[in-house]
Amino acid sequence: WARFADEHGLVLVAPQFNGADTHRRLGHACSAYQNAQAWAGEALLAAVEEISRRTKAPTEKLLFHGFGGGAQFVQSFARWQPERVAALSAHSALTWAWLEDLPGQQPLSHLRGIPMLFTAGERDDYGLGEGNRRGATANLVTALRAAGCDVRFEMMPGAAHLPTPELEAAARRFLADHL
Repeated sequence: WARFADEHGLVLVAPQFNGADTHRRLGHACSAYQNAQAWAGEALLAAVEEISRRTKAPTEKLLFHGFGGGAQFVQSFARWQPERVAALSAHSALTWAWLEDLPGQQPLSHLRGIPMLFTAGERDDYGLGEGNRRGATANLVTALRAAGCDVRFEMMPGAAHLPTPELEAAARRFLADHL
């Protein structure tokens, strides 16, 4: 990703959110970072503003890429602040982002005009003993398309819940096409 940023003259921000002692409820003081509207979105925007102040990099519109919990954050951020998103790629998220009535989030129709790539591993389902990320992604893609959004969906053959070189390459190609 650093090479991708250098090749395209981008500033790369790779936040690491601490997921310990989180709570699933949005209003809880320790709400999970995946809920961008709770606290993590503001934390990211503050970091981006500081980077912009130091580098003079434009930050009005941002490109996003996330995997797993990071993909949940990307989806949540886009629903929270769609006007700040130039394009996003999200991979293997266990999410409920297709629901229209999420507190603090815009309706799915507000994501129209944002190019989006979603991928999931064909084996990223209940067989891992966790949630069905493949199914959650398919639900979100279906709801976004029904809302008139620009969505591309790719199933990664043979992949479970791990980032693969093919997945990462697809994300970089997609984002490069939407600079």
